[in-house]
Amino acid sequence: MRGFYAARMEQQSYTQPTLFSFAPESGTAPRTERDSRLCEPNPPPIRESDLDGAQLIHKKDLPGPLSFAYLQRTRAICELDSQSAYRSEDGASLYGRAAIMARMLPLGAQVCCTAAAWVWIGGDFPDTFDLLSKSHFRSAVHGRPIRAFARKVAPAHIITLAQLRITKPLRTVCDLALLPFDERANQGLPETAYALMHQYNITSGQCLAMLDELQYMHNSHHARSLLEFFQDYELHQARMESLEHRTQAARERFHNASCEASALENGLSRQLAVQPARRAQQEQG
Repeated sequence: MRGFYAARMEQQSYTQPTLFSFAPESGTAPRTERDSRLCEPNPPPIRESDLDGAQLIHKKDLPGPLSFAYLQRTRAICELDSQSAYRSEDGASLYGRAAIMARMLPLGAQVCCTAAAWVWIGGDFPDTFDLLSKSHFRSAVHGRPIRAFARKVAPAHIITLAQLRITKPLRTVCDLALLPFDERANQGLPETAYALMHQYNITSGQCLAMLDELQYMHNSHHARSLLEFFQDYELHQARMESLEHRTQAARERFHNASCEASALENGLSRQLAVQPARRAQQEQG
């Protein structure tokens, strides 16, 4: 899909500075039984008991620096910076990622854009913490800056996962589409947005309907271009699936007709083989 997207977007002549890097993994993180509950239109909040096991790991708490390196080498942990990490097991589930994000940010922070996308579908940890806030954050968190978006978001677009307040998947897709073009195209964010749509059964029509409510947002025109591309891609996929279905149906009909013809041929052959024997019996009689 990347090649198709790049070919269509070559016509765009405007540029924006690239602010961060977010390269998602191929595919999405495995979904647990608890994660599947959040695929519903109004997912339930995470229980406090779900957050007990998710903890950040600090190098100073380990027996020595070699222990930290060994855990990285065996992929037991995912590094945040040179001094801290989180368990790979926690990062493999939605509840674990929500707990990790909640422990790193101030209480009451509202997560959006790439940080929200990481919570919903996993992948590589983003290079910035994207928050909905009018404040200016100067200090970095685990070596990553906090990027604040001073925008009004309807309460219906926010969900609380335990201590973490985060934009819902539908709003997160729209926020990713509203990012500058270079930031989206060069850092693989269209693939991230499409993976988010696929995992939570979000259609391009739903995203375009929400984007109609956000026409005042900067880059809304280019966001619509991306979502319309997704819509074209979905229609293309639907046509291909329909064609494949019709082809398979034609193959089944041809196979059934071949079987019927073969049965008729075998029956006719048996009748022709029996007729001479009957004639001989009649002549002898």
